[in-house]
Amino acid sequence: KDAATKSKGPRLEKLKLLNGDNISGKFLGIRDGKILWQHPSFNASVQVKSVDIDEIRLFPGAGKSRRHNCTVELVNGDTLQGDLIELSETELVLDTWYGGQLKLPRSSVRRRISARRW
Repeated sequence: KDAATKSKGPRLEKLKLLNGDNISGKFLGIRDGKILWQHPSFNASVQVKSVDIDEIRLFPGAGKSRRHNCTVELVNGDTLQGDLIELSETELVLDTWYGGQLKLPRSSVRRRISARRW
């Protein structure tokens, strides 16, 4: 099909593996250290070892997107966006549209960038 006749479906998320492979689809969650992923061509969801993943790009569904007040850079270089709920000596808690409340050990956080002052 040419671009004019393709129907606009939901925006597919992206899973990038360390070996350079990219898989479009839908992030379904995390179970036992594995990412659950659904691809339109697969009959069932697949489990991908998190140690083999370089990057996951998520897109909010209708009505889920919102501006967050904080970006967190982790020591491994990953970045997460969310609303800062708590910052203690031992953990940082972010509220996100993509994962609910995420509790991160402070030792995993390199830096925090706030979009607005507290």
